[in-house]
Amino acid sequence: MAKAKYATKHDNFDTMTVEFRFLHGPVLSCCAKDLPNNILECMAIHGIRQKVGDKYSSGQNIFTPEQAYAAAKDLWQQLVDGNWKAARGTNAISDSFYIQAIAQIKQMDVEAVSALWAGMDADQLKGFKADTQVKAVANKLWSESLIDPNAKSSALDAFDS
Repeated sequence: MAKAKYATKHDNFDTMTVEFRFLHGPVLSCCAKDLPNNILECMAIHGIRQKVGDKYSSGQNIFTPEQAYAAAKDLWQQLVDGNWKAARGTNAISDSFYIQAIAQIKQMDVEAVSALWAGMDADQLKGFKADTQVKAVANKLWSESLIDPNAKSSALDAFDS
């Protein structure tokens, strides 16, 4: 059964406001600046739980607890670094893996690629992330980062002689 839609939501990060525009006409404007600190703290905890949980619950490129942890950890680091928009993506692969991939493909120093990456606009970054070769190498690097060579999988025990 489809979920009923009663309003549209519009975020304004400059004013720290969310507008709920109800389909029958009224608009409810909720400004975070109007809230007391104890409510802001509760909302922050709720938002962290929701955002980080959504990252690994999306199911895209998440097949193991290790991948879920890596996706959540990567998203948290992006938020700590002040990068909200990158955190909105659904892919568990962070920019660092794309940077490493380009460095590997172009045989460049990671720091040099990182410096160039930082100066690129959104369209340029999107182009690199969509490039088949870059994406393949970045995915491989990301997958390899999840493997603990000392870990033993109990699921594989069935194949022991």
